[in-house]
Amino acid sequence: MTGPTFAGFQPALLAFLNGLRANNTRDWFQANRATYEAVYRKPAQAFADAAADALHGLTGDTWQAKIFRIHRDLRFAKDKTPYNTHLHIGFAAEGAAAGASGWFFGLSPDQLSVGCGCFDFGPRLAVYRAALAGDSGAALDRHLGRIAAGGGRLHGVPELKRVPRGFDAEHPRAELLRRKSLSVWSDFPTVHDCTSSSLLADCTQRWQSLRPVHDWLQGLG
Repeated sequence: MTGPTFAGFQPALLAFLNGLRANNTRDWFQANRATYEAVYRKPAQAFADAAADALHGLTGDTWQAKIFRIHRDLRFAKDKTPYNTHLHIGFAAEGAAAGASGWFFGLSPDQLSVGCGCFDFGPRLAVYRAALAGDSGAALDRHLGRIAAGGGRLHGVPELKRVPRGFDAEHPRAELLRRKSLSVWSDFPTVHDCTSSSLLADCTQRWQSLRPVHDWLQGLG
C-alpha cells in the first residue's frame, strides 16, 4: 500500500514568496490570501504528509510534521515585518524527548534545503558532550567530513566562544564541543527544484545522505 504522493510545488509559490518579501505588509497579504491558501498552505500540508510517510519508510519511526507559521512572532523582535518569507517544516519523532534529532525542510526565495539534527540539545547537552569527547565522537567527525565532501554543510557557528569547562581546550573536536546544537543540511542546486515532480524522492535521497548524523544523535539515548 503506497503512502501519500506529492507532485511538486507550483511555480506560483516562488512568485508568492518573492512578492511577500517585496511587500511584507498585512494589506498585501490580505489581497493575496487566496494565493497563499492555494499555493502555500494547502500544498505545504500535502508535502508534509507525504514527507512524513517517506521518513517513516526511511527510518521505521513515525514522524509528526510541523509547518511553521507564516506569521512572525513580533513580541520581542526589532524587525516588525509581519510575515516570514519562507516555508519551513520540521519533523519530530512521535513521543520524542526534548533535544532529540529531527528532520527539516526549508524553502525561501533564495534557497531550497533539507536537514536533520537538533537546534537545542537542552537536557541532552551533557550526554552529547561526553559522547563527542569519547571514542564515538570520532565517528561523528567522520560522518560530518563525508557530508561536507558530498556538498553538505554544518549549520551555523558554535554558540560558545570557549570549550566548556572540564574538556581539553585543545581537544581535536573542540569546535563541536563549543556547540549547543547540531544540524546538517543539503542544499539543492536551485530553488526551482521545488517544482519538480521528483521533489519528494530527491528530498528523501538527501535525507538519506544525512542519516549517519541523525543516527549518531539518536544513539545518545
